[in-house]
Amino acid sequence: VMHINPTGIGATANGSGNKTYLEFARNVYACCTSSTTITICNAGGETQHSFLMNTGQSIIFNKKHDEMIYAGSANVTFTPVAYPR
Repeated sequence: VMHINPTGIGATANGSGNKTYLEFARNVYACCTSSTTITICNAGGETQHSFLMNTGQSIIFNKKHDEMIYAGSANVTFTPVAYPR
């Protein structure tokens, strides 16, 4: 069982034109309903990292607070989270 504390509202960010800092979160919960690529960019919009999420997959990933994220489709919801203490 995974325990997380949502710290903000979930958001979709489909396509590079819709990338988001997601409230400057460092920990992001991502839930995917259809396979797509997740991209992490620096403030200048340059790709730093990317990875594939499969259909039905949910993960938590880390990013720098000033990095932006987006998905290749609207099938991913990103939620800023913290771990319980």
